Amino acid sequence: MPGYGPPTPAAPVAPAPAAQAAPGYPAGFQTGPQLAHHPMAAPPAPQDPSAYGDLDVYGMPRQRSGGKIFGIFLMLILVGGGLFFLFVLARNDWSLDLANFGAMIDRAFGGSRRHRAGALDIAPGQTQILTLHGKKVLVANGVITNNTTKEHRFIYVLGWIKRGATVMASSGEVPAGNVFTDEQLAKMKPKALRSRLNPAGTDGANRSIATGATIGYQIIFNKLPADYSTDRYRVEVKIARSESGPSSP
Repeated sequence: MPGYGPPTPAAPVAPAPAAQAAPGYPAGFQTGPQLAHHPMAAPPAPQDPSAYGDLDVYGMPRQRSGGKIFGIFLMLILVGGGLFFLFVLARNDWSLDLANFGAMIDRAFGGSRRHRAGALDIAPGQTQILTLHGKKVLVANGVITNNTTKEHRFIYVLGWIKRGATVMASSGEVPAGNVFTDEQLAKMKPKALRSRLNPAGTDGANRSIATGATIGYQIIFNKLPADYSTDRYRVEVKIARSESGPSSP
């Protein structure tokens, strides 16, 4: 029929040029206008923190204010307990005795008072020279009597070896109530002996000395003059300090 015939073929379409990688980028990495078809998503709008429930905005468990308060309270308890323990230990000359910790607390918070002349009577006893671990030492034993109207506790003695008015050796303060036999001393080295000196005394003997009661003491001088003898030197012992408690009945 006139005006009809086979369809005119469409003009060939040239293929789109392949995307070229930008200089410095790996093959297949698209840059330029192609990215316009893939716009970046907009950041989410901020939400109410309560919308996350028990999680924070990072997905971690939310720390409640009550937990913070409990943590601070626990830390204060630990710090306070540590300071209390150090105070009790310091008041007991840094000697720890868990079996008599009650006595240590009594001493830490008891009324501390320096010894006054005439308050306690001290009677020097026997002195002897022993050889302990190849070294000569002087052991001085004696007895303290409480002639006051009040109970005393945690009595410490101090000893000197004198020649005339000159002090040739001193013992340092030693808690009363720690008296050992020669056999016990022979088994203990100086460091072990110091660790055995309990401020409360053996079996708590130094924890309470009532009116009229007595308590023994023992001082060991580890450094003796080379020419020590009883006719040239004398041993002098005094009360270094004590604590008074309530009046005895």
